[in-house]
Amino acid sequence: MEPITGHKGHSHHTESLSDLKLIVAIGMFAMQGNGDNERLDLPEWESFLELTRNMMDSPNEVIACCSPLRELSLRRVADSMAEKDEHLAQTVANSTRTRQFSIAQARYLIKATRLPTDFEELLVQEFDEMRKLVN
Repeated sequence: MEPITGHKGHSHHTESLSDLKLIVAIGMFAMQGNGDNERLDLPEWESFLELTRNMMDSPNEVIACCSPLRELSLRRVADSMAEKDEHLAQTVANSTRTRQFSIAQARYLIKATRLPTDFEELLVQEFDEMRKLVN
């Protein structure tokens, strides 16, 4: 099994090709519905479209959200380290869209899955804490 490679030959995925084929097959099976020609709808479709349009304005910034969001999640379960927090705060401060896109993604996920809005509030609080470290 070979790793899936992105553009320019760089390996961007650790999933094997057979795993990807399985995921696609499951997705296609799920889309078939129950035979009553049901349409598979994405929850909160209009919100998803709005999120996607906003993110298309700056796709590189969307990718830049991954690391800060991972680090913010790790801060919730691990002891805080001042130097890592400062680095994270600087990373967020250097990006014009990390906060905006991260909160927009969280807002969509909360609507689509009907999670409590507390999750969005917690994310906003985390970003506010990062802002204080830079100022």
